[in-house]
Amino acid sequence: MTATAMSVGTLFPRRSWEGRILSLHDGAANLLRENGLLLSLVTSRDSMTSLSVEVRLPTGGGPLGSILECGARAAGSTNLLTLGDLAIDLASAPLWSGSLSARSLGGRARQPPRLNLRRAVTLLNLAIGETAPDDGLAGLVRDPQGSNRFARRCAEVLASLEVRPPATGGRPRAARPSAVLRHRGTWGTPYSGAIRGLSGVVGLGIGLTPSGDDFLAGALLGERIVLVAGGGRPPLFIDRDEIAGALSDTSAAGATLLRLALHDSFPAYLLDLARSVVAARELPAVLAAVRHATSHGATSGSDACTGLWWYLSLHSYGAPSASRAKRKARERRPDSARAIRLSRLAPETPTCTA
Repeated sequence: MTATAMSVGTLFPRRSWEGRILSLHDGAANLLRENGLLLSLVTSRDSMTSLSVEVRLPTGGGPLGSILECGARAAGSTNLLTLGDLAIDLASAPLWSGSLSARSLGGRARQPPRLNLRRAVTLLNLAIGETAPDDGLAGLVRDPQGSNRFARRCAEVLASLEVRPPATGGRPRAARPSAVLRHRGTWGTPYSGAIRGLSGVVGLGIGLTPSGDDFLAGALLGERIVLVAGGGRPPLFIDRDEIAGALSDTSAAGATLLRLALHDSFPAYLLDLARSVVAARELPAVLAAVRHATSHGATSGSDACTGLWWYLSLHSYGAPSASRAKRKARERRPDSARAIRLSRLAPETPTCTA
């Protein structure tokens, strides 16, 4: 049986490789390469990643589960993907990128969209609280202590996070918001530095992609949103080397998701979520975007939404004025350049009251 690819991810390997079909789902097949990298075949653009191939199956061919078998051989070359008896032509398929840019967020190349952090966090808070299931980590929005053992463990990790001063050394300094963000809400933290300790979330949970990995993908998406909309690195940024060093603690699917996110590449449905969060002014739009995201996987979408909400809330809550930020920086300034607890940087993260 033959089929034609509709799009190919920019990072999908085009040199010769071999592997096997790891798992089959509605509209998707996961392919495990010999080097441990997970690729995917999908039937919907909404499920695309930079390591995916979108395919249109022949009429009457049936769902993927009726065409392919788990464990069957998978192989690829420059213009051909072979899965068991299915051959997919890649030659004429356009490339698909999972990157997030000012243009993809609705702005222009040299004029990023304006992001209202307070509004984004508030709308995400309400939308997640109304639509997300209690399974996974979404319960953290309603209960900071967690509603299940995985959420409780995640809450413990988040409560113990530290912020280390920038590599240049010295004491944490008050953040300088960009001109774009200054007009639409300012940074809510007087400190800057690398967030350390998030490796404790890698591999947390069960499933093809553990909840902790989806949470981190959402947090990294939040960092990318703030970077693109703010025109520079956020005051609080995630220590990517630490997370990269912990990828052996999770599944092949989780490690692949995080490898992509660490290189600012995200699934299509998370890119749609990012656009909605930046552009939305009212709850219904964000509610629809979160509801759509939570339809992906058992808890993958809701966990990613929770990670996005958590990261954005670090920069938005309180939003002190410049003078207040400087005053609090003086009051809480540590001795030397040692790390400081993230939980000390701002009042308690806002939770859903709906």
